[in-house]
Amino acid sequence: MHGDATGTECAHLDAIACEVRIRASGMIAEGARLTDTRFVGCELSGAVLTNASLVRVELVDCRLSGADLSQAHLRDAHFTGCRLDDLNLRMIDAERVRFDDCVLARADFGQARIAQGACLDSDLSEADFSNARAAGLAVHGSRLTGLRGALALRGARIDTDQVLELGLRVLVELGVQIGDRE
Repeated sequence: MHGDATGTECAHLDAIACEVRIRASGMIAEGARLTDTRFVGCELSGAVLTNASLVRVELVDCRLSGADLSQAHLRDAHFTGCRLDDLNLRMIDAERVRFDDCVLARADFGQARIAQGACLDSDLSEADFSNARAAGLAVHGSRLTGLRGALALRGARIDTDQVLELGLRVLVELGVQIGDRE
């Protein structure tokens, strides 16, 4: 599947066992069903894919800046080298989702459920995990500056060089005041 679908509204989008190379900024495809599909170099910024189903899907070098995947269901989804800044992932239900070398700055994972997930070597600066359930999430090599909802990462797996950065975010969320004795 190739072409330009910028601004298109798709009432019933089903993609099964195909490779997609498309420009579809601002596309509206609520409830889309994507299975065994590979997206390569796609421009999907601002796309609305709320309540979508992504099963055994791979996205490589795609841009989804400001896209909306809230309430989506992701199973065995893999994002590699994607630009996902300001991505709305609120209330997603995800199993075995993986982000490798992705920009997820300011992404909203609020109230998400992520089982067996990984955000590796990615930029999670200012991402929001408030009220998410992401126990066991691997964030090795990822930038965590300004991350919100750090308490939701209980049980996360991190590198030793991330201890200070994540630890400070946890202390802030616990309301611990850090400063010199008066």
